[in-house]
Amino acid sequence: MKLPGCRSLRIVLIFLGIFFLSPLIFAPLAAPMYGISIQAAPAAAEVARRFLNAYPDFLVSYDARKNELIGWDGARFPVGDGAYADCPTQSPPPPCCPPPSPAASLRIRYRATTEHWPTENDPPFPGENAGRLRPLALWNYMYGSPAAKNADGSWRTALVGKRLELVGGDVEKNLAAVPWKLAANDANIRINRANGINQRLAAVVAELEGVSEAARAQYRRIHGGGKTGVSGFYPRFIRAAACEISPHAFGVAIDIHWQAGLDYWLDSPQSDGYRYRSVIPREIVAVFERHGFIWGGQWRHYDGMHFEYRPELLGLTMPPVGRP
Repeated sequence: MKLPGCRSLRIVLIFLGIFFLSPLIFAPLAAPMYGISIQAAPAAAEVARRFLNAYPDFLVSYDARKNELIGWDGARFPVGDGAYADCPTQSPPPPCCPPPSPAASLRIRYRATTEHWPTENDPPFPGENAGRLRPLALWNYMYGSPAAKNADGSWRTALVGKRLELVGGDVEKNLAAVPWKLAANDANIRINRANGINQRLAAVVAELEGVSEAARAQYRRIHGGGKTGVSGFYPRFIRAAACEISPHAFGVAIDIHWQAGLDYWLDSPQSDGYRYRSVIPREIVAVFERHGFIWGGQWRHYDGMHFEYRPELLGLTMPPVGRP
């Protein structure tokens, strides 16, 4: 004999079981889809703290009432609220988007090598491109303008050989040459002196003298035994973008090899877009991160040859060195 209501009770229990257990079952599967490292921007005060710690030569205080960072000469920079709605939400952003605010540039958390080492089987999450939004107004203030402007507000360019380059900027007056010693053939990398980036890179080079022979040999194989070069300052747009300024044009980024077909997402086509591939030794990446440089290999739209000075994304406090 069946008791009345048992079937209804079983249905209720099954429903409750699905309700409470589904997050445990499906959350691990859903996390990579949505990118658990993508988050709302930190609170404005935290954004300001990170930038003040990262760039003490240029930023001296934070006006919480107006939500503005204040420069050494009284210049003011809105921190923003992290929104970037004026531009389509894709990463990297499409050409000619409005420059992001400092808060927007921190809306995606950078996962350092100590937390995550990306591989083909464990790549960065979709949308995980921490650092590809750059506070260009602040960069113009600290590093110089990457180019002059035309009457219509566009960047001034010229064809140099077969390459389109930015012209008329004043970044070059702040550059210094740093010897790069890890390759088979030594080279000089031109990089900005502002915020002591040249000193940070020199410290990286010195520390790389102590990496394992395996890491050194792996890098030299990638580097082609000196057949490809390294680069720092280069006044250009980002590849495949019509007017988005490259961080190389500010002298804050370096590429440590030029091997075509390696380490760049646009060079790895496949049916669903591209396949992640990392070839730079982990030891080398860790050294760069300790000195304030983020690695493009931590991006979903990866650029594994690329390192960029962004201590605010690493949460580092950098010592003042004096303005150039």
